[in-house]
Amino acid sequence: MASRLGGAPVYGLERRRLGNLVDIAINEPSLTPAYLIVTFGGWWGIPREYRAVPWALLESDEVGELYLPMSRDELKIGPPLERPDLKHWTDEGVREEIHRYYASFGSTKTGPPPDPLVESAHPTAKEIATHETTETKLQ
Repeated sequence: MASRLGGAPVYGLERRRLGNLVDIAINEPSLTPAYLIVTFGGWWGIPREYRAVPWALLESDEVGELYLPMSRDELKIGPPLERPDLKHWTDEGVREEIHRYYASFGSTKTGPPPDPLVESAHPTAKEIATHETTETKLQ
């Protein structure tokens, strides 16, 4: 399945394209997905940027499109991934920074639990799809 996901577009709020899924980081020794690596930019002189997003935030719709509950601007200001090969991930501080940033977008499951007193203001992929379908029917 991972080979079919490589290069797949990833969408965010209002079904706007955020970038492409380029890799999946796996937890050891459980061999479960930990992060998806999303890339954007990389044309017309703009350097390609990478972000590691907790796997638990990824959702898909009924046709298999991938969604994250954030805007492109929110993804862009997230902790940058300096090296897409993940060789520096032995540093626990890097992972903690990622989970701190993405905690407000929903459960990150693979990292520190979100504060139960802080309710996420970000919709899920299902809520985005439902809203768009309702909006289309009303027009």
